[in-house]
Formats: sequence, structure tokens, C-alpha cells
Amino acid sequence: MEYLDTRNLGLIMLRNFLIIVLFLLLAFQNIVSVILSPFISIVPIIFIKDFLIIFLLMLFAVSFLFTFMFSRINNIFGYLDICMILWILVICVYIFYPDASNLTSKIISARQLLIVPSFFFVGRLMGKVELWSLNKVVLAISLLVVLFGFFEMIFLGDTFWQKFGINSYMMQKRMGQWAYGPGGLPGNFYTYDFVEWVGRPLRRNVTLLVEPTLSGHFLSYVVVLSFLTRNWIIFVLCFVALLLTFSKGGLVVVFISLGIFALSNKSLFFRFIFILCSFFLFVVIVFFFMEHSQSVRNHVAGLLYNFLLMFKFPLGCGLGRSGNFAKLFSPETEIGIGESYLGAFVGQIGIVGFIIYLWLLSHLYYLSISEQRKLHSIVLAVAFSTCVVASLSESSISYIGSGYIFFLLGLVYTKHIIWRRWYGQKSLVFV
Repeated sequence: MEYLDTRNLGLIMLRNFLIIVLFLLLAFQNIVSVILSPFISIVPIIFIKDFLIIFLLMLFAVSFLFTFMFSRINNIFGYLDICMILWILVICVYIFYPDASNLTSKIISARQLLIVPSFFFVGRLMGKVELWSLNKVVLAISLLVVLFGFFEMIFLGDTFWQKFGINSYMMQKRMGQWAYGPGGLPGNFYTYDFVEWVGRPLRRNVTLLVEPTLSGHFLSYVVVLSFLTRNWIIFVLCFVALLLTFSKGGLVVVFISLGIFALSNKSLFFRFIFILCSFFLFVVIVFFFMEHSQSVRNHVAGLLYNFLLMFKFPLGCGLGRSGNFAKLFSPETEIGIGESYLGAFVGQIGIVGFIIYLWLLSHLYYLSISEQRKLHSIVLAVAFSTCVVASLSESSISYIGSGYIFFLLGLVYTKHIIWRRWYGQKSLVFV
């Protein structure tokens, strides 16, 4: 994954091993949880993500040690670093701020809101790891996820999940109310957006990630990467799998990301036509789904309602009082509603959260259109697109679906800062 240096060979091997294990944990933790759920009744299965957080901290510690023992150039801050540090500090303050929500709800909400900065800073310490080598790991895992998804849809079906304890899994996650699919399956195993035309819900491609919406976001980076690098076989497989998840958010991430590359075209006429057509298509799609899809109306309501809360609670209503987890773990103190990650962020943190999120979006967009190296610009574009889609979808930013994207973002940002220094900028803070 990086050039060999005999002085720190053991540390390099350990770090590379931990990176691969991290990516495998992200992809397979849900399927392992489903299989183990009938046998684990003492410890709630939802806290299995805490093991992932502990593993992240281990990787961070190893990378921190490596960076400050053998590399001085990473000790330089950029504006994204400042944004992420403020993000973490604000969440930490809100954890200890006394309000009506219970501690469990606070911790789980904080864990959700810290996904972006936690993965970013772990990736930030990976300056000597090559992006192309990590892309190979992501592609290999994605192919395994996709091929299993096709096999499951064609040969296994619903009985496979019922046999392997999906009902126990949903109950232990305290999500039994969402197990309204056939035979007690999770409701998101099916899409209900087209019932008006086909007369029944359509089965989604579940994949090894177990949750189709997360699968769509997980595959969005691979689809954009394979398309822009012209790896057509992987593109076709992953794009078909993405379509079969019926993940609207995943598809929008792909189209926004590709749109950023289209906007880099030097022809002003092409850019004007592209923007005009995209805006027209966006308006048509939004009005279509607002008219016929209850889920889209819920996503829009989740954003707007929590934004309106800022007028009543300028500093937010507190951790654990807005978003999907508030409904699960603290329904008696819930004020805001879910279905929007940005909405949940603003609902809990208020105008401070909105400023931090806007800072992140604006800087990611600037970096994605200014970056000259294609592989790096793909990561930046997908990270930006994911954050845009998260304004209307709470599942867009998750450990499983997009955690690795923000890990790659940290890696790319480190290389961006190194590149800026090589080209002569000597200040402590870089763009």
C-alpha cells in the first residue's frame, strides 16, 4: 500500500493490515450481526458498532504513532481540519450539556454525528498510503458484495434471511416497528414507491450489507470510479446492483459526482446546457416523487421541520432529541423528526451545526472542482455529493454506507496539503 521502508516495516505492515480489516468490518458487520443475533441476547446487537469505533481508535493510534515518528509533513493543518475539529468539539460539548434526553440516546446520536470527522482524521494520518491500492481493496469487497446480492435475489430470497435470524436482529436493534415486510422482514427490503403502477412492493437487492439503502451508498463510489476509469465490467455489475437496491440517494450521489466532472468541461456552452438540463430533470424528479412517494415527502419534511426548529431553538434542542435515533431511544423527549442527516444535525446542534455543515460542503466543492488528479477528484466529488444527498437522507452518512468514503477523503486531503507544500506554500494553514 505504500513504499517500503525497512526502518518501520513492522508498523507499516500492522497499519496496512488494520486498514484492510477496517474495510472488511464496514462491509460485513451487519451480516455477521444477523447470523449471531439469535445467540446474543445479553448485549444489544446495536452496540456492535462500538467495537468498530474501538477498532477505529486502534487504527488512529497506530497511524498517529507512525506519522509523528517518521513523517513531519503531516503536522500541517488545513481548513477542513479546522472544520472537523470544531465539529468534534461541538458534539463533545453537547454530550455533557444537561437536557431531557437520556444518556443512551445522547451517545448513539453523538456516534452518528461523529462519523464524518472520525473517519476523516483516521484517513488524514495515512499520508504514505497510496489511493490506488485502497481502491483495489474497495473494488474487491464491492464485487463480493454485488455477486452475493445477485445470488441472494435469484436463489435465496426471503427465507434465507428469516432462517438466519433477521427478526432477532431487528428486535435487538429496537427496530421491530420497521420489520413490516413479508414474514417480519425489514420494510426496507422492499420499495413501495411503485405500488401505484405495479400493484405490489418490489424486492430490493439486499447484498451482504443487509440494508439496501446503505448498499446503494456503498456502491456509489465504485460506480463513479469504474465509470471514470473506464473499467466497464465492474461499472456494469455495480451499476446494475445499485439500480436493484432502489436507493434513490445512491443514484443521486452518482449523478452529482459525474455532474461535477461534466462541469469541468472547458466549453461554456456545454456547461450551460448541462446545468439547464440537470435543473429541469431535478425539478421533474422531485415533483414526481413528492406526488407519488411517501418516503420522499418524509425526507423533505425531515429537513424542513428541523430547520424551522432553529427559530425556536437557535442552539438546537440537544443531542438525542432529533433524528431517527431519537425516535428509537428517547421517544418521550423527541422534538425534531428523522429522515434527514442534515436535519438531524441542525435539529440537535442548531445554527452552529448548520454553519459547520455549510463550511464542509463549500470547501469540498471547491476542492473537487480544483483538484487536477483524477483519482483524488473522484473521492472529493463523491464525498461532496454524499454530504449534499445527506440533506434529504439520514442513511446517506453511515458507518457502513459511506464511512470508507470519508476515510479516503482524509487520505486525499493529506496528499493535497503535501502537494501544496511542494509547490511552495509555507504557511501553517492551507486551503
